[in-house]
Amino acid sequence: MAPLPWTIISEMFPTWARSTGMAGGATSNWLANIFVSLTFLTLTEHLTRQGTYFLYAGITVLALAFVYNCVPETGTGALEDLLIDDAQQPVVVTG
Repeated sequence: MAPLPWTIISEMFPTWARSTGMAGGATSNWLANIFVSLTFLTLTEHLTRQGTYFLYAGITVLALAFVYNCVPETGTGALEDLLIDDAQQPVVVTG
């Protein structure tokens, strides 16, 4: 995913919350890296190396599906304008 998380983090928070949001995003990124580093050898013992890579690939596919479906496109305007537009839309909850 390379620079994708950094790009998303920098664009998803309004200006007044950007520094705190990026700090939280960077922290969660590093915690995820530590988690992968600590569990990789154990997973390869139980799932084999191929199984571990398929597990990580599956998690990546889920993350990409989340980004595609839930993260708004911010290239069309300022984030603050997009937030105002979203606030004016009615929310419909079904179920």
